[in-house]
Amino acid sequence: VAELLANSVVAAVSLIFSVKLVKDSSFDGVNGMSMDGPQTLAMMEFLSSFFALGSARLSEAVSGLALRFPIQFDGESSTKGLAILVSALFRAIQGALPPWVLESVPGVFSNLYNSMGKNPQMFGEVLRLAMELRLPGDQGPRLAMGGVEPGELLSGHFFESIGEASKLEFRREGIALAEANTHASWKRFKHCVKGVCGGKKKDSDFGQKPAVTRWEYDRM
Repeated sequence: VAELLANSVVAAVSLIFSVKLVKDSSFDGVNGMSMDGPQTLAMMEFLSSFFALGSARLSEAVSGLALRFPIQFDGESSTKGLAILVSALFRAIQGALPPWVLESVPGVFSNLYNSMGKNPQMFGEVLRLAMELRLPGDQGPRLAMGGVEPGELLSGHFFESIGEASKLEFRREGIALAEANTHASWKRFKHCVKGVCGGKKKDSDFGQKPAVTRWEYDRM
């Protein structure tokens, strides 16, 4: 079961990376399954619930991410895996997933922070790395990341346009809000993430947030 859960996290991250953020007339940005529906709602709820399971389960998932996406990184594989995970969450908010996923930020990030041992400095370092990780520009294959082109930031193009001072301020505020670790502080963190990820996506092609669906399965 533990392996299945960790692999599901890797699959969710892979789906987020499969979406190309900059669309044009010849390509709508989607490689494979559409993310515009209740499946995305279920995926975000799964990630939040998974992070609430604690550090042992998180460690298994980030190890899988570090192996699945061999990004060049000088440091511990666990830190690399966490940075890949958070870069995917940033990419989701930048437009890879529908705008309503922003509502999931407080629950997802608070549970992630708690599973990281409530370490604010580590949390801040992961935020920094998540804004900087790139797919190597000289890499021929795309490492099965789909929507991420060689040389691009994993987290999305909005971090290309903000200065180092703004990134540092976001990191500092993220550390302070995580250290407070209250419902109000994580709601404030949601607004901070929204700001650095380009604001509300009013002109997206996504539909409205779906209602929670009761899934029925026939026993085989």
